[in-house]
Amino acid sequence: MRREKELKRKKGLSCKNIFSSLSKYVDKELNDSLRDQIDRHIKNCKPCKAFLNTLRKTIRLCNKFKPEYAFRIQRVKLSKELEEEIKALTYFFRETR
Repeated sequence: MRREKELKRKKGLSCKNIFSSLSKYVDKELNDSLRDQIDRHIKNCKPCKAFLNTLRKTIRLCNKFKPEYAFRIQRVKLSKELEEEIKALTYFFRETR
């Protein structure tokens, strides 16, 4: 809740502010006003839109992961697709600091 108040006080949302709230955005845990602000920003910001799409895809891939396999195998090899998603998230995070 404190984070939402901080974001509301600012005139516009920066990519960095958006990045820190995207998990709550995806989980629909933000109030309507802040959600609308993020919607407007993402509509006009290609990097944030790409990051949001990558985050959603990563969530879908993680939800497909079967934890019981991790107990049978000592080391789990990530799929190429998941590796690429993680690389994209890492790159975006580094670029928005």
